[in-house]
Amino acid sequence: MYVEKQYSRDYCVVDVSADSILFYTYPRQGSRPYTTLWKYDTVKKELRECFTFRGFDIRLWRDGVSDHYLYVVRNKYMIGKISNEGNKVWELKLNGYISDPVLDETGNIYISVQGMWIYCINADGSIKWRWKPEFVSGSQINLSMGIYPPKILNQEIYIFAAYGFYILSEDGKTQKCFNMPAYSMKWRLSIIGDKIIFYDKRKVVCCNLRGESMWEYDTEKYIIGILFDCYNNIYVKLKDYNVKSSVKSKNREIEGWLLSINNKGEKRWISSTGCMSIQSMVYSDEVILICDGKAEAYSLSGKRKWDYQIKGYIIWLMVMEETIISISESRGHIFVNHSLKNKGSEINSIRIAKEITQEKEVKSKIEWDRWKKHIAEYIERIIDVWLKYHITGKLAAIKIYYEIAERITLELCIDEEWYKVQYDNIECDEKVTEENRDEHKECRYLDTIWCEFFNDGGEGNEERIMKEVSKILEDKYHTDVSIVEGVM
Repeated sequence: MYVEKQYSRDYCVVDVSADSILFYTYPRQGSRPYTTLWKYDTVKKELRECFTFRGFDIRLWRDGVSDHYLYVVRNKYMIGKISNEGNKVWELKLNGYISDPVLDETGNIYISVQGMWIYCINADGSIKWRWKPEFVSGSQINLSMGIYPPKILNQEIYIFAAYGFYILSEDGKTQKCFNMPAYSMKWRLSIIGDKIIFYDKRKVVCCNLRGESMWEYDTEKYIIGILFDCYNNIYVKLKDYNVKSSVKSKNREIEGWLLSINNKGEKRWISSTGCMSIQSMVYSDEVILICDGKAEAYSLSGKRKWDYQIKGYIIWLMVMEETIISISESRGHIFVNHSLKNKGSEINSIRIAKEITQEKEVKSKIEWDRWKKHIAEYIERIIDVWLKYHITGKLAAIKIYYEIAERITLELCIDEEWYKVQYDNIECDEKVTEENRDEHKECRYLDTIWCEFFNDGGEGNEERIMKEVSKILEDKYHTDVSIVEGVM
């Protein structure tokens, strides 16, 4: 009997029990980041390090069968297993980008690789089988767009591609193939009970397990993400990119909306929110939205119940009886806060920073000038295209936010109003046409350039290069440019 045991990596949380939380971070330690697994005892209110190993962009999962941990190193195409002490058990290198793993109750691991292969890996790290989709006569499935991470349901393995999905047996043989609605090209998907729920930019669609459309819901506004409660109600996070980044209402910033629809595709309620979340969860009888250092909670019926703000980037937040427990990270430090619900008064705060010295790699002047030119050009491209298609007015200031080895985001001050500028803003804009789409897509590569600089020996020099890039931008736009380490 297959049971999917995949844990969400959205919160960097590996496991949560009645008395502890296991989570991982990428703290900046010396000149290189390390991945560290932490355990927080919610009863004793103690935080301790389980183990630390070198590398960034590493994702961790708990393997409940072997009581070890799975990890995926995305930029090196690695998947492996480590013990509770942080020792490597096995490691497997494949020839492409590896998806998040899915585990069954026997310890088998399922992943998609490079968008076209499905691998089944035994608990000892050996490859059990691999499967590549083939064209099925009468099928409308589009394989040119790749395949997506598998799902496990009712002793069967579901493999999704554009316009349809395959069902595999335990030994990796194709059993069935089903078509799906043609508008399922760019979606995110979940299986809830006997239904498949997926969304595109402005549409939520529900199909049955035969691929037949049951209902669809047009949101009009751009969908950030969806989540579900125990009643299979759907909560849709919405953003309207045609308006400025935030609007104030009753002394509260409005960033977007939270829409709830039932499992029949009917609207239940919609509420404005000041927290257009990067992370979200349904916990007990509340929908919690989290974004950087702030969080908001709504009842399942749509009433806003409380909001909460702490220092740093929230990794995890949960409510236990009348207490909020939150974990946040800021500049390599971890903060664990216990606050009384609805009062926000701090009961306990733990701050830990781990320092590991590492020799810094010195880049040659030629390499340094090359990266400085690349990064400056891509930031300029984002600013120029965004100004051309979004806002007209006088550019008064630029603020650049940069995360170590992660991403760059921007804020522009135009006629005394501040606007958030991300590459997502550009391609979603209604003014994008087939003729200018390539120009807009150029802007989506900025994060790739930033990570490549980091991988090429730029770690530890992020602040220096951003200062030099800001000087280039000041000279071009004749305006003030400031830089901030951290998320927007």
